[in-house]
Amino acid sequence: MFLITLSALLPVVLLSYFLLFEEAQNHKRNTVESARDLMRATVTAIDAELDHSVAALDALAASPRLRDGNLHSFRQEARNFLERRPDWSNIVLATPDAQQLVNARLPDDTSLPHRVDPAGVAHVAKTKQSRYGPLVYSPVLRQFGFSVMSPIIQDDEVRYVLTAVFLPRIWQNQINRTKLPAGAIMTILDSQYKVAARSRNEGEWIGKTATESSLQLLRQERLSDAAIATTLDGQRVYLVFEKSDRSGWIAALGIPVGIVDAPANRLYGMLAIGILLSAVLGFLVAFIIGRSITRPAKALEKAAIALGYGEQPELPKTGIAEIRKIGEALLNAYQDREAALAKERQARESAENASKAKDEFLAMLSHELRNPLAPIHSVAQLLKMPGLSQERIASLGATVERQTKHLVRLVNDLLDASRVTRRLVTLQKEIVNVRSALHDAVEQIKDRANKNRHELRLSLVGEPVFVLADRARLIQIFVNLLDNAVKYTPQNGIIAVEVTPLDETVRIAVRDNGAGISPELLPRIFDLFQQSDRSLDRQTGGLGIGLSIVKGLVELHGGTLTAHSDGAGKGSEFVVEMTRVRTDMPQVMELRQPFSGDDLRNVTVVIVDDNVDAAEAVSCYLAARFGCNALQFHDPEIALAKIIDTVPDVCILDIGMPGMDGYTLVKLLKTHHALKDTVFIALTGYGSPLDKQNSAAAGFDHHVTKPVDIDELARFIVEAMQKRSPAFQIE
Repeated sequence: MFLITLSALLPVVLLSYFLLFEEAQNHKRNTVESARDLMRATVTAIDAELDHSVAALDALAASPRLRDGNLHSFRQEARNFLERRPDWSNIVLATPDAQQLVNARLPDDTSLPHRVDPAGVAHVAKTKQSRYGPLVYSPVLRQFGFSVMSPIIQDDEVRYVLTAVFLPRIWQNQINRTKLPAGAIMTILDSQYKVAARSRNEGEWIGKTATESSLQLLRQERLSDAAIATTLDGQRVYLVFEKSDRSGWIAALGIPVGIVDAPANRLYGMLAIGILLSAVLGFLVAFIIGRSITRPAKALEKAAIALGYGEQPELPKTGIAEIRKIGEALLNAYQDREAALAKERQARESAENASKAKDEFLAMLSHELRNPLAPIHSVAQLLKMPGLSQERIASLGATVERQTKHLVRLVNDLLDASRVTRRLVTLQKEIVNVRSALHDAVEQIKDRANKNRHELRLSLVGEPVFVLADRARLIQIFVNLLDNAVKYTPQNGIIAVEVTPLDETVRIAVRDNGAGISPELLPRIFDLFQQSDRSLDRQTGGLGIGLSIVKGLVELHGGTLTAHSDGAGKGSEFVVEMTRVRTDMPQVMELRQPFSGDDLRNVTVVIVDDNVDAAEAVSCYLAARFGCNALQFHDPEIALAKIIDTVPDVCILDIGMPGMDGYTLVKLLKTHHALKDTVFIALTGYGSPLDKQNSAAAGFDHHVTKPVDIDELARFIVEAMQKRSPAFQIE
């Protein structure tokens, strides 16, 4: 009976030990993973707070007083800003060489310190990027603090460095808001591993460096599992931490070893007690134990087999705690695996959705680009046919021009989306009459609205309403919103525009009774590439980036854009709200007239472009339309010698050419005295502000981006000739 009892107990004991060991390890892993999730959330909150501070600094840096150099008024503005930021301790404005210009914390008559964090300011000035400083002791504040620095760039150079100083209590508040596991110690450290905030005895450890055992772990960037370290107050803990890749700040959680290991020790103790009691009572109740073990053991076997096949195991009905716990462990293992599989399925579904969205956008982009390319290709084939009348040729030319403009608009939208999302758009702000800008926008979409027989209802206030904005970009905002309304409103629809001046802002609403927006799409309506209709036979067209561009431009102006809809088929409303500018200044609008010159026969123009078709098109058009003596070359080496011999009035040079680029060519030509009066125009596909600066630095007089408006190019030629010789006249 003893052997029977042992043979019955031994498998149960071993299996129980194995399952309990796995349960203990699962408990430890779950505890560590929960702690890691908590630290990830904390680091995310830290980064969000730092990013919010950088955004606030950028908003303060956009102050007109700072741009005008009025540091006295800017100091007061910084103080007012500081009062609204209880977590901010100070605001300092310095030059790139760390000389203080404004210190919001010091009185006006106080002599400013000579230099402020030279290394940090120099780093920001060099990289032109914001910087999150480590924890340092401030003699002025008489306590530890850290800084966030942001460059103020004017004319592509760092003019100032704006610094916000914070006290560690901002992180202490973050810790206080965090629900920590029982007995755990949470610590926030800077990039130098110094304590900035702590959940226990925080005042005693601020500014102290982490213990050596902790440093060895923290320098590993990330641990695959929790490791044991010693805290500053001598307690042994499992250390779990997360480090920000951007700021270098660290959120660490120390869970006492005893708390993590206690469940396993308790289970092991229970197992030992069960073994002892079973051995003592085995001789007395061997038969009963045999029967009580055999039946639930078989049920347990079935449960294990079910778990192996991925099926939910059934808990054995037994009064033996050990077997019941094994069954529960099997059930928990099944539930944990199902949860892991669910997460994996969710991750796979997210990846598949992202891949699907990418494929849909690429297909849509291909479709939208082929739409204008198809008629252009067809026109090119038709022009090869003999016997075409002048009227037919003119009609085909108009088709090419329309489709080319559409193609350019698609490319410009893509470039605008890239520049707006990366905040690379530079605004040329002026006082703009909202009503005038809306009229210009309506003129641009009027033909499309009339084509669809839409009714445009304009509700504009009588008195002028002004905003400080980039006029071209403001018109672009209104055109995109109106075009969106036209696109998604069926024929005979109603599109209403309403301007409502408020005390401090002006509200512009564009409303339609068209397709509307579904509740699922409404939260994502301003995301890139979002459209309600992605079917192959969709009627609206477009890339789905217009509203994203509009939102970015509105936010660059300091305004807000919101969307409202009662659902699909119930129309939609987009509301732009911008800061209102009150002024009695009359608005001056420069209306640019179409170029009317039709005779430049006295002007010799040389076109240098390795693209034969592009050079031929510009040359032929200038000669046919304006009577220019137009010459063209496709090799920059040959062009160099010919231009020196010809001494033309105007040189139109491409930038990106093989062998010798346009920058090098214009520099070589500029060295010849005979060409001192020649006007040099860069004609290129590169059109960023930096490209224009580079062309001006190389010696070009004008920069024109492809595809070029020939009338605009001719205007540049006339203006350049008149500037060179005031007596120059167009015959």
